[in-house]
Amino acid sequence: MDIKYEKKQDIIDELKKSIRSFNDDHSPYHKASRQEGYVKHILITEKEDKKLIGGLSARMYWQMIYLDEFFVRPSNRHAGIGSKMLKKLIEIAKEAQVDFICLETFSFQARDFYEKFGFYVIGEIKDYPPGESMYTMRLDLKHLET
Repeated sequence: MDIKYEKKQDIIDELKKSIRSFNDDHSPYHKASRQEGYVKHILITEKEDKKLIGGLSARMYWQMIYLDEFFVRPSNRHAGIGSKMLKKLIEIAKEAQVDFICLETFSFQARDFYEKFGFYVIGEIKDYPPGESMYTMRLDLKHLET
């Protein structure tokens, strides 16, 4: 057994390739998601005087949307910008007839904000980072009104 405390990109790439191959052999969904255009990327931004003040990026695949990044500059918060962008993402999800939206947030970030829209915690890693928690949250769309 060889143990190193360094990043060896060639080994990491080989591990990723092996995992992907295994997943492709055992899951038609994984295999399909590797095809060009299968994963739809969503980018919603808000600008003021051509300057980015907020935005979100998400990926749509497997009948869900995964919210990857979402940020509004602190000086522009509490003005409805984040709500407007999240409502637009939910509207896109409904139009695409996806089943749910997932995201991750930390206890010092926006859990309460997401809960106002109907997201709920489906997983928690306590003490990550120390003294905080990381939450995985989900919004089910099938029973939301259109």
